[in-house]
Amino acid sequence: MARRLRVGLAATVFALKPYWLAPFKALSISAAYLVPFFLEKGLEQTEIFVLQSVFSITVVLLEVPSGWLADRIGRARSIKISAPIAAVSMIAYGFSDFYWQFVLCEMLLAIANVMISGADEALLIDSLKAEGKGDQYVRISQRIRSYGFAGIAVG
Repeated sequence: MARRLRVGLAATVFALKPYWLAPFKALSISAAYLVPFFLEKGLEQTEIFVLQSVFSITVVLLEVPSGWLADRIGRARSIKISAPIAAVSMIAYGFSDFYWQFVLCEMLLAIANVMISGADEALLIDSLKAEGKGDQYVRISQRIRSYGFAGIAVG
């Protein structure tokens, strides 16, 4: 139990000032050029919609198992694992020429998203409890969400 509450330096930094991450988490720069990118790569509108469905279905199927995994390996580790998966997925998009490659990239990106989803909130709760500030969760999480909304507006 004590090992689970020891969240490490990265988690402590996150708990102290988690606000700076929120706009970047919500920022969706790729959304502006995603459809033109796919069209440039020769995909039809229907194929693009199916790709987005593949992403959504993958998220739905893996949301609960990813939470279980984050509980087992640690929330901070789950978040750290998601970043390289997302990076590989985004880089692979640029080298993709076949539809199956785009499907794989969408699935990898969905995996990266579910590895963060929920783990960040749980990590915040654990970090605040470890510092004796558990009662501040609502205030801090609302502030984080407001910065996230700012990121969405910019994106």
